[in-house]
Amino acid sequence: MKGRAAPSGERRTSCSFGDDASRRVAFGGAAWGVAAAIGLIHVLTALGRPFCSNTDEALFILLARSLTQGSYALPGGLSQPATDPLPGLPAILALPVRLLEPHWELFWVVGLAFSAAVFVLTWRLARRLLSPEAACAATALTMLNVPLVGHAGMIDDAVPALALTLAVLGGLARPLSTRSALALAAGGSLIAMIRPTGLLLVLAVAAVIFARRGRRLGLTFLAPALTVFALWMLRNRLAGGTVAGYVGQWKSHLAFLDQSGGQWAHAARLLRLLFGEGLLGLAGWPAAAQTAAGAAALLLAGRGASRLLRGPDEPVVFAIACYGVLTLALHATWSALTLRYLIPLVPLAWILLAAAGEPLMKGRPAAAAALTLLLAAPSLRQDLGLAAWAFKRQPVIQPATMAWLRDNTPPSARVESVACTVVMLLADREAVCAASYGNRDEWLASLLEKGVGYAHLVTAFEVDGLFPDATKAELSWAKSSPYLVESYRNGDEGTVVYQVRHPSPARYRKAWAAYRTAGMAATLGKDRLFVRRMLKEAVAEEPELALAWALLAQSEPDAAQRLRYLRKAARSDPNLPGLREALSAAGPAPKG
Repeated sequence: MKGRAAPSGERRTSCSFGDDASRRVAFGGAAWGVAAAIGLIHVLTALGRPFCSNTDEALFILLARSLTQGSYALPGGLSQPATDPLPGLPAILALPVRLLEPHWELFWVVGLAFSAAVFVLTWRLARRLLSPEAACAATALTMLNVPLVGHAGMIDDAVPALALTLAVLGGLARPLSTRSALALAAGGSLIAMIRPTGLLLVLAVAAVIFARRGRRLGLTFLAPALTVFALWMLRNRLAGGTVAGYVGQWKSHLAFLDQSGGQWAHAARLLRLLFGEGLLGLAGWPAAAQTAAGAAALLLAGRGASRLLRGPDEPVVFAIACYGVLTLALHATWSALTLRYLIPLVPLAWILLAAAGEPLMKGRPAAAAALTLLLAAPSLRQDLGLAAWAFKRQPVIQPATMAWLRDNTPPSARVESVACTVVMLLADREAVCAASYGNRDEWLASLLEKGVGYAHLVTAFEVDGLFPDATKAELSWAKSSPYLVESYRNGDEGTVVYQVRHPSPARYRKAWAAYRTAGMAATLGKDRLFVRRMLKEAVAEEPELALAWALLAQSEPDAAQRLRYLRKAARSDPNLPGLREALSAAGPAPKG
């Protein structure tokens, strides 16, 4: 499988055209200038984004450190062998972790190295398939893509997997032998161990090898490419009782397909978010315009693929097209969509789009530059906003709060936080992740059951969505509970830490168990006297158990007594859901 021959006297890796030496120098200089400007945007974005503003960064580094210690689990007594995420990225990060620990703020260099690899490999693949002008356009538009710029310096699995994808596709352009097939299998296996969608790339490459070189070489690639992933799934089944969490998540996302019109609405959202807003950068445009632009981009990409399939690098293009179709088919059955899901397709989409527009650009550097600038303008405006973060640099997320937790809590303390992995890494404390709680009493019961000594909450919510809105409820619950005492508050970082102080956690757990028994009995319609007996036992053990007082009121036939129970619930927890309505329905206080 030989690539398109370069014109005589021209190196394939140079941004040259024609025979005019001065024009070649000017074009090459301009290309290097654009590359430097794009690189500067990525560096500034990486410098300005606090480390661990995405909690997955701490997760990957903790697991990488675990690998260096001979295991694959998060630290802490509650931890079990990890089944998600896959260990590919932690394995890659093992050496940087050993070199940089504990200077985690320097990890932006590692994240930026992944972005640089994508830059170089995109150019190499584009230059193999396209003219110099079109290749430069595709590479520039790829690296100015908002999701890619936003991930600059971030420790995340999307960008490393993309770099390896480009390397495998580039390797597919070379003559295939048993040795090269095994090398491709190693790359494909590593991608699949970073992200499960890497299996789609393995299938796409396998289809090309089977079609072009036959069954023997195809199996030489496919068998080792899948073996490591299969062995890891077996390990997960034996260690954690599950193959992978992704399977269960995918099944749950399929539920929306049963809804009337759900699939069509999701397809339109896919076009709008991934291609209209993500690929073309049309953030803020009307939804209809984003959807139309996304559909047009997809059609043009198909036109570019059709054009390249008639060329000498048809196997590579077929693998690109097959991988793209499989990835989009997966997202069509996955109800959640974020711009991050676009990253594996960005360079491939721009290469195909550049192929569609190549007749307008080939040999016309001015036209190529104008078209690139026009297409890049919407993204560039957002990129410059991301780069501006560098001027208000914060090396790590919540540095003062994490330092306080590290310096003012016992080494054995257990902290609950929505950013539990961040607390584990930056505060060096055992942490459990906050769940979704329905009320204050359930939250406190969970804290005591898990042996949590401190609750790390937030009063402000980060741009990257680090902290969900659910923690707003916990802030009000903490203020109303006599068993949570504010120990630290940082207005600048938007954080507050409460210490859990209950005189007898065993007593509260006993009361909670009695309440749960009563609640289940009431739901099943069992004897009301039994329900009241269990509830009275619960409030006798724990007078602050508002839920028990409220349920006791529901089971009480006497109106005056019912009102007294409701008021006891209100004194304990005035924010208890449904309490105001119950008090209003109970009527005014009895006279005398």
